[in-house]
Amino acid sequence: MEAFPPLAFAQFLLVAWGALWLLKRNDEIPILIAAFFTYCGAYRYYAVEKLGGTWVDVSPFGFEQLTSESAIKALPFMIVGQMVMVTTYCLLQSHTIPVSSFTLPQRATDWIRPKLLILSLAIFPLVAVTRAAASAQFNESGSYAFGVSSYLLLFPMVLTSIGLLWVLLWRTGGLDGHKLLKAVALISIAGVIWQSFDVSGRYKFLGWMIAVGIIVSAHLKTRIKIVLQTFISILVILIFSFAGALRYSGIDDDKTKSASWDRAVQAEDANMLDGLVLIQQVYPERLPYALGGSHAEILLRPIPRSIWPGKPVGGYMNKLGLTIAEGRGTLGISPSLIGSFYAEGSWFGIFFFASLYGAALAGIIRYAASLQPGASVLVRAVVCAALVPLLRGGDLPGIYAWLGMSFWPVAIFLYTHHRYLKLKAPVQSQDSEPAIIPLDPLPTAPALPSKSRHPHPGLQGVDLE
Repeated sequence: MEAFPPLAFAQFLLVAWGALWLLKRNDEIPILIAAFFTYCGAYRYYAVEKLGGTWVDVSPFGFEQLTSESAIKALPFMIVGQMVMVTTYCLLQSHTIPVSSFTLPQRATDWIRPKLLILSLAIFPLVAVTRAAASAQFNESGSYAFGVSSYLLLFPMVLTSIGLLWVLLWRTGGLDGHKLLKAVALISIAGVIWQSFDVSGRYKFLGWMIAVGIIVSAHLKTRIKIVLQTFISILVILIFSFAGALRYSGIDDDKTKSASWDRAVQAEDANMLDGLVLIQQVYPERLPYALGGSHAEILLRPIPRSIWPGKPVGGYMNKLGLTIAEGRGTLGISPSLIGSFYAEGSWFGIFFFASLYGAALAGIIRYAASLQPGASVLVRAVVCAALVPLLRGGDLPGIYAWLGMSFWPVAIFLYTHHRYLKLKAPVQSQDSEPAIIPLDPLPTAPALPSKSRHPHPGLQGVDLE
């Protein structure tokens, strides 16, 4: 514990900086990054040392027992990585996001409303069909990890975008006067909650709830927003821990509630520091550094093995041959995104990829700042929802596949309406709807009595003797 206080102070200092950045810029990204890594870093260490938590035991698989000494040696890697990421982001993201009520352009609202209705009515039956097909494949193979198509497992995640778009339409007044659409929206939102709140989908639920909180609270003053989002975050963590406690069968309701509270206090579901210690036992002693290979696999993962039978396996546990094929998934402990950077190349991998991710996040938020407020809030909400599983780290190709399947409807909406969602939309053609651009009215001269109207189209509306 002698080395712990300065490390904990560094992480809480980053949280304080994130709070100041939120107050100054109305930008949630730095505090989300800092709070996530602090909870699974310094707080996780403190919870094990002082609050009765335990380190994950992976010694049955041939690894060294995780100890407080190994954890305190791994913690600086996490702190430096998050510091580089946040610093790069803040240096490159200089926009202040205005706090104001927001709407979507009428053109965008009218376009997305019927399409979202059709998509919702079509997707839910398709989700039921794909889940039935996945269950059938599982019954044949006995393994979700090795015997079920990932396309079937990932398809239901598209409900995340559907839920977010319904929340955005409701929040911006796009459903006013449409009782049937409001009923469909409620059913869709309930369906998203139902499909994301389970043992294996807890991080989907956590990210989705954070995104909803950002959309709902975007118009509030920053100080009020901080209080509200803090309350929502604590509530979501408790629900998240409850889902984690459900993994243990045979516990009654009272024990489940007690276990949920214990898991939240002891950060049992935020054991990324444990995973970082474990990954340091893998690289480079058991496996060579990936040197960018983990990110290259993002492009290779979608290729089916029926086309490429010899495609290399992903994940260090698979590469070491230590996977367990039975059951819902494989063995593994998420090492945080910084741990994934470490696997790419130790300190160099952390500095390079943390800077790259910080720059990429800054670019996305700068793009969001160039959009009208309604679209800007949607982009920021999607980024925050994606950050939760991304910061968790681990199997990066699987995470990016997860994000792609979750948010492709939002991407299509932004792409097709990009020119109309810009703060200053370009001049439109004569046969298109007028852009919503506030302009000061030009002074007009009083009309003179007239007997005829000039036929020239450039003088329409001007009466001549």
